[in-house]
Amino acid sequence: MINSWGALRSLSIGKDFESAVENGCRQYALDGRAIIHKIPEPFTCIKKGQGGVFRGRFIGKAQPDFCGTLKGGKAIVMETKATQKDRICQNVLTKTQSDVLMAYHNIGAEAFVCISIQDNPYTIPYLYWSNMHQILGRKYAMAEDLKQYRVKRTLAMIRFLDYECKK
Repeated sequence: MINSWGALRSLSIGKDFESAVENGCRQYALDGRAIIHKIPEPFTCIKKGQGGVFRGRFIGKAQPDFCGTLKGGKAIVMETKATQKDRICQNVLTKTQSDVLMAYHNIGAEAFVCISIQDNPYTIPYLYWSNMHQILGRKYAMAEDLKQYRVKRTLAMIRFLDYECKK
């Protein structure tokens, strides 16, 4: 149960961002550029109720949010995070999420952290994310650190594969 207005707002911002990324996935599928799916959270149903309501429990550690294949056959895996603060900390990813992203990167997949800082979206290669301390000298990133990774956004969609400026 969420017990504060701030936590509820953060959850809502994260869900809205994730939904916009899902819309981007649908558009990339329509364009023939990629097939990428949202990975559901691992949970089990404990008790079924009336009207489709149930009580559940998480049964595994969270994996990255999205996984799929780019046109040409290359795998892609991605975690999404959103904040209204002026920075995003490296430790917003769980150890499991970080380990999975690195494992995919190590076998040649495209591994990313797709983030939003104050409603500005960025697709950050996982290698940059994992080496943030060495690159930036700190374990957080601010919008000005990520200009080259800024991606396009429409009202309802994050175009996470379409960078605004050349890298």
